Amino acid sequence: MDVVVAGERIARVLPDRALDPALAAHAMVIDLRGRYVIPGLIDAHVHLATPPNRRQAEAVLRRDVYGGVTAVRDMADDLRAVGELARATLVGEVADPDVYYAALMAGPAFFTDRRTVQVSAGGVPGQVPWIQAVTDSTELPLAVARARGTSATAIKLYADLSPALAVRITTQAHRQHLLVWSHATLYPAEPSELVAAGVDALSHACLLVRELQAHVPRWTEPHPPVSLDAFRDGRNPALARLFAEMTRRGTILDATLWTYSTATAGATTLPLRSCDDTVGDAIPGQVFRAGVAIAAGKLANLVVPARNPLDDLANLRSVVLTVKRGRRFERRAFVPLTPGDITGF
Repeated sequence: MDVVVAGERIARVLPDRALDPALAAHAMVIDLRGRYVIPGLIDAHVHLATPPNRRQAEAVLRRDVYGGVTAVRDMADDLRAVGELARATLVGEVADPDVYYAALMAGPAFFTDRRTVQVSAGGVPGQVPWIQAVTDSTELPLAVARARGTSATAIKLYADLSPALAVRITTQAHRQHLLVWSHATLYPAEPSELVAAGVDALSHACLLVRELQAHVPRWTEPHPPVSLDAFRDGRNPALARLFAEMTRRGTILDATLWTYSTATAGATTLPLRSCDDTVGDAIPGQVFRAGVAIAAGKLANLVVPARNPLDDLANLRSVVLTVKRGRRFERRAFVPLTPGDITGF
């Protein structure tokens, strides 16, 4: 098979025997015999600037692109820093994946969170364009326009938002040609209410367990754990109904399975009983069987592993070449970080 790339786009994918010899004679040919080609990988949930640290973010992104990640989705940070990272990679100044990012909207109760101070330095948390506190009285057309002015791809809905307000924000964001990415539960808005609101993506598979609750607590109320037994076989009826509606609407799930590991780097990542590895795997499995989509692109974003990842996912560690927007990143050219490189970040 041949993949013909023109500029940053894939022009054709065709059998080698069908390739026009005249085209081959004038093209740069990269011989990948004995290798495998898969689409560029996407890290669907990153935070690159909480707080901003340009050198560290570039180091992480450089590692990612040489490992096969051609795009990342930044889910709310200090967008002054993230926007510069996105610009630098888009114009080829740095060896990074493409960066798509969201401006955050949440209810006022969220803004006691210390992270809001970290991403709003020089401004007031909740009152800067990239992280805004919204209420029923907020002038939403203006708030969305301010977020759009950051060059964000989407609005992220976070916490302390009612179902009605989620609908209004989503409607206005779509009117201004922004996507809407939401936490799967907003406390008090539950997953099915967010899907009904028309959001484009939900984040965090384990937040979907709140769909079974008769009462979803508000952000300021205690969040009692949900019994996980009903989710362990990956066939929960309430979630089946939710996923059928997501499939009908084209709503995407950002599962973030790593978050639900019971131990990451020696530390528990979530409170006991809020989720676990079994449920963190079972829910996305049910989503996949229901046909909930992940959108494909047409940029020349390709990964070349030496071994077949369909045989074993560990073969994704055998990447020898990444192509992002037609630009090549050969694994052998990657220089690993050393402790000295990150000291003082």
